[in-house]
Amino acid sequence: MLTIGQIARIFGISTKTLRHYDAIGLFSPTHIGSENQYRYYAPEQLAILRNILMLRQLGLGLEVISGLVQSNAFDDPALISRILQEHAERIRMEIEQKQTILRAVEMMNHQIEKWGTMMLEPKVVVLPEITIVGMEYRSTNTEDSIPAMWQRFIPREHEIRHKVNPDVSYGVCDGKTDGLLIYVAGYEVSQAVDIPDGMRAITIPSQKYAVFTHTGPTTQIAATFQNIYAKWLKEYKLEPVEGYDFERYDQRFLGPMHEQSQLDLYIPVR
Repeated sequence: MLTIGQIARIFGISTKTLRHYDAIGLFSPTHIGSENQYRYYAPEQLAILRNILMLRQLGLGLEVISGLVQSNAFDDPALISRILQEHAERIRMEIEQKQTILRAVEMMNHQIEKWGTMMLEPKVVVLPEITIVGMEYRSTNTEDSIPAMWQRFIPREHEIRHKVNPDVSYGVCDGKTDGLLIYVAGYEVSQAVDIPDGMRAITIPSQKYAVFTHTGPTTQIAATFQNIYAKWLKEYKLEPVEGYDFERYDQRFLGPMHEQSQLDLYIPVR
């Protein structure tokens, strides 16, 4: 028979761990001394403990391991293999999630460094009334998003007739609707007729705008907007007013994730 101290020394673990395993019914001694209450283990138990510790090192939970011990599943290689495959898949998913978070952290840090020292100077222009025909997103639709709407719109953009410039598209935000975000992805048209099914027309009145050029992925547009309203408009003594703000995409736009991609942000000002 082996004492708890010997078992601990053999496997390089603490006696506290062995007592915990005993308390939860995972690995218990075969005998407890009636006089000294010492725990004694049989040599045949070493293989079981070895398997328990191996699975713990691989990250399996005590509940899963306890189930294997109680069902004598260590004698079923196919079952052990399936459990390990499922565990490996969970690990892969966790790694992907952590990598996604890591990329977001690195991007945020890049934005902080970039926007902390950068100041975009706007152009100030006055545009005449224009009409946009395109597909609409409403924030009340919790199952939709602006990127998802763009993905639905792009394959259908050829359906829009009477385009003023087929190389320039717009993302228009209606800032007049209280408590509701309405965003239209579309093209300027010379006349709002023959509107495709599932699309709408939106007319933007003549307005004075501050135009800022955003450079980088579209995922960073929110940071640009935040700096526009928090710092840059004030810096250039421009007062924003209620109205339509919009994104203008032309040949400088190289794709939503391209670092050198450019688009113009039009902010209505007084």
